[in-house]
Formats: sequence, C-alpha cells, structure tokens
Amino acid sequence: SLLNYLEFQNLGNKEALVSAIKAKLVEFKSLSEEELSSKAALDQATKYNEDLKRINVISTSKYDNDSGKDIEYISITHEDGSVEMLVCEGKSSINDYIKDHADDVATKSADEIFKYFKQTVHNELKFYKESEFETINPNLANSAIIKEDDAKALEVEEVHKYAARRGIEDDIKVTVDPNGERIYIVGDAIMKFHSDFHGERVMDVIQESKIKANTNDYASLLSELDEPENNDIFQKYDTVEEAQKDAKPTETDEFITIDFDRVFPEFNIERLKNLIIQKQVYEAELNADELGYIAQSIAFLIGSMMERAERGELQTEEEITLEDYMHDIVDKYEAIEEGRMNEDELSETDKQLAAKYLENKEKIRALGLQNKPKMLELRDGNNKSGVAAVIILLEMLAIAGFVLLFLSIAI
Repeated sequence: SLLNYLEFQNLGNKEALVSAIKAKLVEFKSLSEEELSSKAALDQATKYNEDLKRINVISTSKYDNDSGKDIEYISITHEDGSVEMLVCEGKSSINDYIKDHADDVATKSADEIFKYFKQTVHNELKFYKESEFETINPNLANSAIIKEDDAKALEVEEVHKYAARRGIEDDIKVTVDPNGERIYIVGDAIMKFHSDFHGERVMDVIQESKIKANTNDYASLLSELDEPENNDIFQKYDTVEEAQKDAKPTETDEFITIDFDRVFPEFNIERLKNLIIQKQVYEAELNADELGYIAQSIAFLIGSMMERAERGELQTEEEITLEDYMHDIVDKYEAIEEGRMNEDELSETDKQLAAKYLENKEKIRALGLQNKPKMLELRDGNNKSGVAAVIILLEMLAIAGFVLLFLSIAI
C-alpha cells in the first residue's frame, strides 16, 4: 500500500524510497512463497521490475529433446531485437539469485542481470550463420546428436518457412548446446527440433517471434481495402466529449497495444450482458459494432478494476460480468504460459486482456482490497524462510513508519 501511494507522490527522494521498498517486497515474496521454478520466480520479480520481461526462461522436456534430458535455457531480447541465449547449469539458479540479490533484481536492468548469469553461472551459446557453421566451427557442428545431412536440410527449410510467414529477413543462426541439441535463431525467434515416433523431424518454437507477420500478400491487401480507415477501437481520447463525438466500435481480431485507460462513455452493463449472452449462450452472429462494443467494454472494465476495488465495489454487476467473461480466457492464457496449450489457441488481444486482468487481480490482492483479505500464513515445513520473511516484514513496516513520519512533518 505504501509503495502504491509513493509512486504517485512528488517527493525529492521518491526513487530511493521506492527502490528500497521494491527490494524488500522481492525478498519477502521469494522467501514466503514455496520453492518456485525459475520461470515462476522470474514472473514474480517482473511485477517490481518491468524490464525483466525481456528475459525469458525456456524449459524443454526430455521427451522433446534428442538427448533425452530435461534442459532449461535463458534468453534475453535486447532493445535492438537481437537475442542472446544461455544453457542453465541448474533449475533453481534464478530463484536463488532473486533471494540473494533482491536489491539488484528490483533496480538493475535486464541486460545487467543477464550479464551476471552469463559471466558467473550459466554457459553462453555462441551462434553462427547457418551457411558458415560447419566451416567456421566443424567440431561444434558435428557434436549434434542428429548429424544426418537430410535431417539438417529439412530443419533449415522449416526455419526458412517460419521466417517467411513472419516476414523476418534476418540470417538464420545456429549452434549446438553441450547436450547435443541443435538450436536455431532467426530474428528474435528460437527453435529446435526433435524426432517423433515415426522418425520425422518436428520443429519446436521455444521462443515465438514478437515481429508482426508480413501481410504484403494479395489476400491481405484486399482485406485492408475493406477495413475502416481507423480500426483502433482502443485509441486514447483526452476528453469524454471527443470520445462521444468520434469513437465508433469496429470489429478487429488483433491489436498491437490495448489502451486500458481509454475513456468509454457509451458503456452500459445491461447492454454488455445481453450481447455476451447472445454470443456465448445462443451463439448468435453479432455484427461488427456489437463485437466492437464487447471488446471495448471488457477493456474498459479491466482498466477500471483498481478504482472499483478502492471503492469496495468488488461484488457489483460490472465485476461479476467481467469475472465470468474472463474465466475461460484466463484458463487458456495460464495453460499457454505453462506450456500445456498451443499459443494459437488464444488471440494476441485475449492474451493482453488476460495479462492485464491477472496483473490487476494481483495488485488488488497485494493491497488487501478484497472483501475478505487472506492473512499471511507461515509454512510449518519452512521455519527458516518463515523467520526470514517475518524479519523482512518488520523491516518493511519500519520503512513505512519512517516514510509516514517524514510525510507528516510540515516543512
């Protein structure tokens, strides 16, 4: 609550205070939670340091690896779109690092933290242009478990097809990790291959490209001619009057970025509920305006979740309708994040909606704004972490006391 308050205050020493509180929150979370996977620990840390979203933990199963081993990788996408990759020595390294270096996790950039892993913990993977790999480093190229030329040719062809679909024109780069797994990078995408039950090579995209697919084909150009001139239904408006005057919902499947703060004066909960029932219960075919209205309304409700929580309005029709609508979307989103479902099962728009919805739910929980907030429980089987968590909590309370005292002094 104090962190949330300070972030909106105009104080000379705000950055130092915010950094100190974030560091304690990171440390407290890592000790109070059960043993986390590297991905879960990193996801937890990104709540206090947005830049860490550029780091990706990639877990691969022994069933999808030529080596028959479970292997974990860490990648980073730099600001220029280039990618670096490490193969992990152990599965708890990130969680251990977060526990021991909370100050760094809360304040340092993703590049600095990745550099630490590269220099002190994990093995860097050096990539080569695919056309030059066997000439420049034949020993590394021949260390792959699958060496057959026809298998390698098929893999390169599949990577080319992926790049073409995405509109990526970068050179294909390749390496072999210490386990004998051949890995490809094209643009910001990472892929590897495994043999299925029939011995056929199957491509696994272990990091999807963020580059928007190339749409300069004939069918896409024709469809663009039929689209409205302005199809961004989440365009930001500065005033309610402008929104009322200019905003008309239109149908679209994808948005680059959803503006959850956009004013939407036409919102009506009864109309939204009626349209959702028509679409989901009676499977009616809605027109573009009706589909656009649902999309805008859901984005508006997600963007205003914190306001309703602060007013104690978590049991209103708006919140219940939003929760019902998001239930299946969130289930699919979490399944995709955990690798239990293909990414194509959910549109990019729904992924953004689910991510923002879960982020707000976590903020509401963290700030104790639920109607029945849960009390902190120390686990019996983790006494050492429990004591440490209590100490950190006391330190946080002390920081809060000093800050509030400072704010109460009339200067």
